[in-house]
Amino acid sequence: MASTQLATTHLSSAFAVEQGKNVFIWCMRRKMIVLSWRINNDTPTTITQAHHWIDTAIKDDEHAALSEEHLGYSLFPVTVKPRYKLTYTPSRKVSAAAFPHESKEILIVGDYGIFKLDTSFEPIAYPFKFLAATFMQVVSELEGPDTRFLVKPSDSLERMAEQRDKSRCIFTGARLPGGADAVEVTWFLPLNYDYLMKAAITGERSKAYLETYDDMKSHERLMNICNCLITTKEIKQLLWEHKLAIDVDDDFRIVYFPIRTPNTPQFKSHLVRSGGPDDLAEEYLRAHFRRSLLMNIVGGDVTEDYPNDGWIQEFAEDMDVECGSDPDLTRPEWDSKLGRQALQWLRECKASAGQ
Repeated sequence: MASTQLATTHLSSAFAVEQGKNVFIWCMRRKMIVLSWRINNDTPTTITQAHHWIDTAIKDDEHAALSEEHLGYSLFPVTVKPRYKLTYTPSRKVSAAAFPHESKEILIVGDYGIFKLDTSFEPIAYPFKFLAATFMQVVSELEGPDTRFLVKPSDSLERMAEQRDKSRCIFTGARLPGGADAVEVTWFLPLNYDYLMKAAITGERSKAYLETYDDMKSHERLMNICNCLITTKEIKQLLWEHKLAIDVDDDFRIVYFPIRTPNTPQFKSHLVRSGGPDDLAEEYLRAHFRRSLLMNIVGGDVTEDYPNDGWIQEFAEDMDVECGSDPDLTRPEWDSKLGRQALQWLRECKASAGQ
């Protein structure tokens, strides 16, 4: 079964717009977008992969706001219409069936809702929360003589990585440029993120973080060639900013989350492994991917751009932003970011009323 959704027309967050996101997962109880990502011809997503990503976001929640109960869900296509003062109402298509979790059909651009996994179609609250800091942001604060090992492998590991990878980038297959200014030997999973590994075992992510961050010996498990990578500085930055990751559980697919530009490196579709004992370890790749996924797909709702909960409502009331209203369009407030979004929402109201 394939989705038959059409392109979305509703408002979304600035980050969602920046990344060109076009798949939106709605929490039907909170009536807001809770997960979102981008698909196109270069990055097709099957329905099975969509469930895999949603499952991962639920299981790897660092804030303990989600539980095993939340894994019992069904995914349906939904229609989205303007509701009240820049908000929307997502509604399940009555004639549509839930997507089978193991379907290999391609997911189409559109809006989807999460419902309870039974015949009640009961909505469940999904309070996904953001991860604020990237590897790059955190590790950049650790530069110093006592923490250098957290950032850079030893000279002996550097030589082993160079010999293993034969001066070729594992992501593009291209020969690495000469010169130390362009190439870097680095950790794939920074050592101070050992708690991501421990969390996969204990299931207590936040507690594990507090226990392992101050225990320097716990980092030793990551100080090996299987966590060592030689690549360009550009790709190292993409990895540590979570823009590039490898989905081990999808046949080692290489995932690039932002919109590609003419300057984006030409990545291979999948990571090819030698099968040797020095290969990048699956558990490190998986831990990095899960963190990257959370950094990229959580959220997407327009309300994220306005941390003051009452700001949107106050603007809407002051400017008479309501379906069917006839506001004064000469006011200068319409030229603000929120004003332009409000105008788009009003246009959506008219389009919806004309259906």
